[in-house]
Amino acid sequence: MKIKLALIIAKMLLLDTISVANAMVDAYYWYGDEKIEITIKDDKWFVLFNEKPDLNKVSNELQIAKEKIGKIRPEKDILPEEDYATGKTRYFTYIKAERNEINFNTSIVSYYAPFYEYKGHDLGLTHIFYVKLYEKENIDVLQKLENEHEVQILHQHKIRPKWYTLTVTQRSDRNALEMANLFYEMGNFVAVEPNFLQDRSPNTVNDPKFNDQWNLENTGQYGGTSGSDVQAIKAWEITRSHSNMVTAIVDHGLENDHPDLPNIYEDSYDIDYISSPSQIYGNHGMAVGGIVGADIDNNEGIAGIAPKGYLMSISTSFWVADGQLADGIDFAWQNGADVINNSWGGGSPSTYIDDAINDAVTQGRNGLGSVVVFSSGNLDLGWLPYPSSNVDVIAVGASSMCDERTSPTSCDTENWGSNYGTGLDVVAPGVLIPTTDRQPPAGYNPNQPLHPDFFVGGTILDEDDEYDNENYTIWFHGTSAAAPHVSGIASLVLSINAELTEPEVRGIIASSSEQVGNYTYTPGAGEHPDLPWNEEMGYGRVNAYRALIQTIENHGAVLGKDKDHVRLILENDMSLKEDVALADNSLLTINAAEEAHNGTVTLSAESGMVTIGGQWEGPGSRMDGGMNELAFRLEQKGEATPTPERYRLFQNYPNPFNPETIFQYEIPNESLIRLEIFDITGRLVAVVVDEIQQPGSYKVTWDASNIASGIYIYRLRAGGFVQSRRMTLIK
Repeated sequence: MKIKLALIIAKMLLLDTISVANAMVDAYYWYGDEKIEITIKDDKWFVLFNEKPDLNKVSNELQIAKEKIGKIRPEKDILPEEDYATGKTRYFTYIKAERNEINFNTSIVSYYAPFYEYKGHDLGLTHIFYVKLYEKENIDVLQKLENEHEVQILHQHKIRPKWYTLTVTQRSDRNALEMANLFYEMGNFVAVEPNFLQDRSPNTVNDPKFNDQWNLENTGQYGGTSGSDVQAIKAWEITRSHSNMVTAIVDHGLENDHPDLPNIYEDSYDIDYISSPSQIYGNHGMAVGGIVGADIDNNEGIAGIAPKGYLMSISTSFWVADGQLADGIDFAWQNGADVINNSWGGGSPSTYIDDAINDAVTQGRNGLGSVVVFSSGNLDLGWLPYPSSNVDVIAVGASSMCDERTSPTSCDTENWGSNYGTGLDVVAPGVLIPTTDRQPPAGYNPNQPLHPDFFVGGTILDEDDEYDNENYTIWFHGTSAAAPHVSGIASLVLSINAELTEPEVRGIIASSSEQVGNYTYTPGAGEHPDLPWNEEMGYGRVNAYRALIQTIENHGAVLGKDKDHVRLILENDMSLKEDVALADNSLLTINAAEEAHNGTVTLSAESGMVTIGGQWEGPGSRMDGGMNELAFRLEQKGEATPTPERYRLFQNYPNPFNPETIFQYEIPNESLIRLEIFDITGRLVAVVVDEIQQPGSYKVTWDASNIASGIYIYRLRAGGFVQSRRMTLIK
């Protein structure tokens, strides 16, 4: 469907200004030979100035409030080089306001144009566009069009000499988007694209109360330290979890009809009555569940850490026997819970509960192990109460918005403390956490502050009427709030690599945590011999983004299952040690973080290959999951190969192939191995391997010279292990 919109083309001769015009045209641009439809945003504008104005002048001249004006930046930020013709440095900004609120009729403005939107990403239409020639010598056609349409060639790209940078001028008869489409549709060029201004920082969300969620994006709320958060926004550029990921909430129960919790899992259980479905015993469970999985970008309330995963309600009043609590944990992992969150604790240790936890972490997820998370408690103790002291769980303490262990002296001003000491794994935000509440008339808001026995102090907020919408509370505190942050991160990690074992997930969360605050972290002081640890902070404050990057680098991943556009925003160099796949019809963009402009992406692995789909050139670096793949074979390192820990079947390479391809697999035990090829209808085409093999890594070449082009399935059988993958033969 084509989207119609009004674009204004006007020559403001007295002001020497280019603007956008009042003609009905299709809103699109060309990405290669693919037409990309975009939607105009009438409340955000790109503005170019002839010289650098100060903020006051922009506000006065354009008659717009200062807070609606973005940062004023030099033109070189959107150009490889400055405008050669004038030798002048120009400046640009963006303004968030409706067109009729802004006075563009001023001499300081040389160009303005609206922003557009593509799949939730804002695109600012600058004055620049790019042209790629078929041959670098074919410059005559471009120069002719330069004269005809009064645009200006700025320069030829030094590394990719077929690419030229052009700008519209005050004499041009079209804006940059229209000019790019016109040039491409003439058929004289390989590609022509506008130079859209895209925010380097990840997109935020439209949940109304997101700005209060310092735990997800700390911008200094409540006097906190900017950046002291779990880096959720950058993590969401990679994944938001998906419907195959289930987190069990062992707590007071979850409402089935809350507007911000649409992702309630169909199976539930009530511990007290040892039956299904779950019940509601209090407010606590709803607050915990929202931190893990409240929906995102739905114009409702808040956002959860893993907003596209599912929540399983395991309800209890907590006035139950040990055996009943153990039964609840059993129900969770036996019915598909990948992660089990427990924001409760205290009382005497129980072998019965220990065994239930051990069964969960060893037998859950078909033997890979469910991840079990417990809060450490709120009594400011220097030791961990049970069950957070169990060695098989992730024990979570609470941190403040200033990256401190929450205590009577931390910056949050509350008069309670997060328990700490031997066995503490990590900390996570645990004070003034906005989250879901039970729907009125029940709930914390406005009936009572949470945990009145312990949360009786604090000067930042003195009542919970901050939110008129009583489906939410801003006054959720304690390690009860900290634990679900870790459960949500575990869901994100497993959503990109469902083959991870429980110990691997625990190791990823621990090793990706940040050693923050004025604490001394000592290597080997905790359970992990190589990781720095502190008794008050464990391995540090959790970081969702780093956990995902570490998963991708060290364990491999499948990206794009829940997102059609995945962005890796790199803080440091990346080196891949395992296979990384991109789901069908998805797009991968790799950017440097704003604070790390220099860096490299090193594609490497212990063995195997890296496959990048799509065309890998142009004004941006984009990789998609389509055809025309570029496969890079990686050399085996010259080290002794350890015995594999589990059965694995890797993606064949090259893929697509003609006529030969290589299969690689690993087996941890002596096994009867059968590697079979099937066509798309399920018909057996070939048996590549059928023999008993010893533990190790194997590579087998298959010649498909006598096989027709098409999509085929290859399947590895080894004892009880079965895994299949898809490949494409193109002749």
